[in-house]
Amino acid sequence: MTAPDAAGKTLSFMWKGLLLALLSGVIFSLDGIVIGQSTHYPPFDRKDILLLVALASAGIHDICAACLITLYNWRCGRLRELGRSLASRPGKSVLIGSILGAMLGMGGYMTGLQLAGPAYTLPITTLYPAVAAICALFVLKENIPPRGWIGLILCVSGAVLVGYVPPAGLTGAYFYWGIAFAGIAALGWGTEGVCITSAMDFVEPEIALNMYYLTSVLFYLGLAVPCASMFLEIELTDVSGLFLRSGGTKILALAGAVCLCSYLCWYKSMNMIGVSRAMSLNIGYALWGILFSALFAEVELTGTLIVGSVIIFAGMCLVIGNPRKILSLRRVE
Repeated sequence: MTAPDAAGKTLSFMWKGLLLALLSGVIFSLDGIVIGQSTHYPPFDRKDILLLVALASAGIHDICAACLITLYNWRCGRLRELGRSLASRPGKSVLIGSILGAMLGMGGYMTGLQLAGPAYTLPITTLYPAVAAICALFVLKENIPPRGWIGLILCVSGAVLVGYVPPAGLTGAYFYWGIAFAGIAALGWGTEGVCITSAMDFVEPEIALNMYYLTSVLFYLGLAVPCASMFLEIELTDVSGLFLRSGGTKILALAGAVCLCSYLCWYKSMNMIGVSRAMSLNIGYALWGILFSALFAEVELTGTLIVGSVIIFAGMCLVIGNPRKILSLRRVE
């Protein structure tokens, strides 16, 4: 292979990673829209059991994704790698990231949506690239120059500006608990990305994702939902039938399939182009979510949305940099 050929393949690899990171944000915004539709069905619309509804929704959402990714890996002949990866040191790092992502990330996100609504939850969760960038600086030794930090700040600021639409009627203790859970989600997703990326030189992204979803299902359905039921003094059998028969369950299952596609793109992109760059493109979900809402839910395109979009685009350009000058795929420069 000649040097120009090698450089061309390296550049192509980088562009593929950038595209996957961007696509992960687009798909994740669709996941949020689909999840929102489930709240129109009982018991997902019950305010008296918000905690149980949030945890059950996360479990239903992820069990569909877990089944699909397990089937996919089985069809591709990779399923045997799951046990081997779990026994390895990199596999344990993936497991730690999976626990953080499932418990803190998705759990905080779903609970925040229930308590504070998407208008505040989505922008706050977009702070997770900043958490990841700081962790990656020490754990993965990613070099983030001043231009990269400015780009990260612009991406987060633009996402907050885009999504900052105060929801009517959301006040009181529940609302502030929702804000807190959104912050927990940012912490969970940021640390998850760093833990899993540190292991994906040895564990394939599809296997890492399989481990994540299996961990999530065990956590929610085996621990979180039963504990929430006991805490709220509710017989789980009294509401489990309602969840199983609800039309909202089918919608959450569909959302799980959509989220799986987003996570698969996200994991692959982090492995290809590094945590900081992949996450900076991924948080465009705050922008894409509102754009899709404008197309499908007749949400008005405001000046705030336009300005925020420009800021996010500028931040993305700064973080991406010039792909022809990027020889180390784990370095933001």
